[in-house]
Amino acid sequence: MIDDVLNEKKNEINNADNLSDSQKQDSINQATEEADQAKKNIDNATTNNDVQTAEDNGAQAIENVTVPSLDDAKKASTKVIDEVLKEKTAEINAATNLSNAEKDTLIKDATTAANTAKDNIAKATTNDAVKDTEADGVKAILDIKVPGREDQQKDTIAALDRALADKVSEIDNANNLSETTKQDLKQQAQAAYTTAVDNVNNAQTSAEINTARDNGVQAILDITVPTLTDAQDASITVVEQVRDAKKTQIEAAKNLTETQKEALKNQVGEIADKAIDNIKNATTDATVKDAETAGINEILNVTIPTLDAAKSDAKQAFADALTAKTAEINAAQNLTDVEKQSLIDQAQTEAAANKNIDAATTNDAAELAAKNGVQAILDIQVPTVEETRDQAKKNVDNALNSKKEEINNSNLSPAAKEALINEAEQAAENARTAIDNATTASAISEAEAAGIAAIENIKASNAPTESDNSSNHQANTETPTEDNSTSQDNNATQAPVQGNDTRADLTGSHGTNLTTGQQTEKATDTNSKETLPQTGNETERGLSIAGLAIASLLGLFGLSGLGKKRDYIN
Repeated sequence: MIDDVLNEKKNEINNADNLSDSQKQDSINQATEEADQAKKNIDNATTNNDVQTAEDNGAQAIENVTVPSLDDAKKASTKVIDEVLKEKTAEINAATNLSNAEKDTLIKDATTAANTAKDNIAKATTNDAVKDTEADGVKAILDIKVPGREDQQKDTIAALDRALADKVSEIDNANNLSETTKQDLKQQAQAAYTTAVDNVNNAQTSAEINTARDNGVQAILDITVPTLTDAQDASITVVEQVRDAKKTQIEAAKNLTETQKEALKNQVGEIADKAIDNIKNATTDATVKDAETAGINEILNVTIPTLDAAKSDAKQAFADALTAKTAEINAAQNLTDVEKQSLIDQAQTEAAANKNIDAATTNDAAELAAKNGVQAILDIQVPTVEETRDQAKKNVDNALNSKKEEINNSNLSPAAKEALINEAEQAAENARTAIDNATTASAISEAEAAGIAAIENIKASNAPTESDNSSNHQANTETPTEDNSTSQDNNATQAPVQGNDTRADLTGSHGTNLTTGQQTEKATDTNSKETLPQTGNETERGLSIAGLAIASLLGLFGLSGLGKKRDYIN
């Protein structure tokens, strides 16, 4: 009987198409175990009743081995899914660190996973497929993590770690940045990270933790790693702003002419363009910044001359010219103190230029007033020793030529004329030597007057004519007595006596036409002169004056340039 029941159960199991072979074998093994146990119980029975009881119990145990249907399997799996969802929901609701919204989100996720599992179970066609779908659903529900505060904090800090590592890598890969700039950016990122971690650790709820995470990540991402183009664009903008501000400042300078304003603005524009080119050609942020700084400094160093500065420079130029002229006058050793003071007074009378400078309303007007004043001072000529000496020699030569003409026009014999001309030339040569040896204007004038007088004292009318006795002629012209010889020698070094016999037209050291008598008068009064001649070698005078003037005026109108300085002496 037991074997019959077992065979029937086996047939039932093998005919269950929803079961896998493994499941069938499990059920057959279970039924076989029940049959074996029943047989043992029958063998151990000692009475008929005990045998019957063991047989009946064994048959019932075999029949109780359930051969599950597909519907039964689906119902069982669905029940398991519902139980797992219930447990997950309870876990979520028990998480005090979560907000209601967070709980609702997690419950919704768990419910969705459960519903998906049920749908898949319903579609399964075998018990194995039902069981697999059940397992997948259970796992999906269990994988919905209900974060505890510590777990959430740990996960959040890990997210911050990743954000910081990405930013550091971005900084390190920026080849346009200097090491110093990179280090500064890394320090900023680290500071943002540290703040975020502190906020995460201090958070009490999941929402607070998430907020701390989101804010921290964003703070790290917001640290900009500038590209070379970014740096160049920023520097160009700064240079352009400084350029425009400088041009506005120039345009507001009312003391400048439109031409001056335009020149200054062009200068600023050229500097800015050069700086922008340098910025564009830079290959690193550091060289970009250097080009920017250099350009800005050069623009700022473009001086906009004020009217007060122009007046100050103009007055300084005038003062320098006056100082130079005064030094030139005082250095003239050939002048007397009275003559020097006279020239200094003349220079100082030109001080009216300062009034014109004060009255100027523009830089150009101030410069023009200074230029005119400087030129007036430069035009005051200080006679040199050489100028006086050269003029004195010319005057002696004029006297000699006049005397030669007088002798040649006389009725003297050729021999007498030659003797007198020789005498006159010797007197002239003596005078030239004396002039060359003189070191002051007064000494030169004295030597000049003495020489002219010696020439004039040679009288062609006292010499014998061609009809005179030859011996007398020779005695008078070739054999002078000791007294005559002495007299002639003295004529070369002493002032002449007054006389009106010969009135040759001679030019004195003052450039004035003098008669012989007037020259004698000049010679005797030469030491009492108060002024000296203003004539002479203009080239030499120009060199001495220009040398002093240019040396003292090199600083004239520093804002206008050396070219304008030269205008004052041209």
